[in-house]
Amino acid sequence: MVRERQASALHLRCLLLKKGIMKKLTKYVEECIEEGAPGKIKKSRQGLLHKKMGVAKSKTIPTGDIEAKKAAAKKSGDKATVKQTTFALNARKWNK
Repeated sequence: MVRERQASALHLRCLLLKKGIMKKLTKYVEECIEEGAPGKIKKSRQGLLHKKMGVAKSKTIPTGDIEAKKAAAKKSGDKATVKQTTFALNARKWNK
């Protein structure tokens, strides 16, 4: 099973190298590492949801309030708030 995975990974890498995609993929991965891992919030974006919700940064926002804000944002078409609330709901599960 492990050998099959290694062989398929090697085969995929060879295909990517032949098509010139490997350089682009490597560059993309390096850029992602420089920018920060997915799930990391930029300094400029930290605390925006707290401001929108009117909750102090030192306190946690109740789940019900986040879900209500998400529903209101979906209804109004505010994509940024929908993303922020979805992230907040998902991030709650990470430390459990």
